[in-house]
Amino acid sequence: MSTIVVVRRAGYAAIAADTLGAVAGTALGGQYDQFPDKIHQIGHTYMGVCGSAAYHMLVESLIAKDPTGLHFGNRTEIFETLRKVRQTLADELDLHGAGTPSRRGQFEVLVANQHGIYGATGPHEVYAYTRFWAIGTGREYALGAMQAAYEHQKTAGDIAEIGVQAGAEFDPDTRLPLTVYTLKLKV
Repeated sequence: MSTIVVVRRAGYAAIAADTLGAVAGTALGGQYDQFPDKIHQIGHTYMGVCGSAAYHMLVESLIAKDPTGLHFGNRTEIFETLRKVRQTLADELDLHGAGTPSRRGQFEVLVANQHGIYGATGPHEVYAYTRFWAIGTGREYALGAMQAAYEHQKTAGDIAEIGVQAGAEFDPDTRLPLTVYTLKLKV
């Protein structure tokens, strides 16, 4: 459940996500959730998390405990940080049991910071993207919309919004409102 996107354009990066959650199979729209944002800020890095609400709680807990222990400067640092996060998921939340979200491999993240835009969709890969990417159930719609809009839109934020809006239009597990964060790239 989600559409989360990252975009790199004209010296800026943007990350955007829908706000739909779920409780026991029932849709929980952003207007009913006190914390509907799927994007977490860690210093100057924004990380969009797709998957179980337990993943969001874990990320928030790790940020609160030791934000300086999470590093996002390049692909290798992101890989090592996410390896720690996944290990904590397994150890502290006991998510290796049958039928739990981590068994289905649903922990996906996108990262935007001054160094670029990145994504991890599995336990052993981190990608550095040059233009844009999307994760979640609405990713195909978002990717298509961003591809069509990329050359015609001026800002990374506008393109990111278009991606999430397309997900919300066609994916039953994505719903507006959306959140978007934009930052200047260092490179």
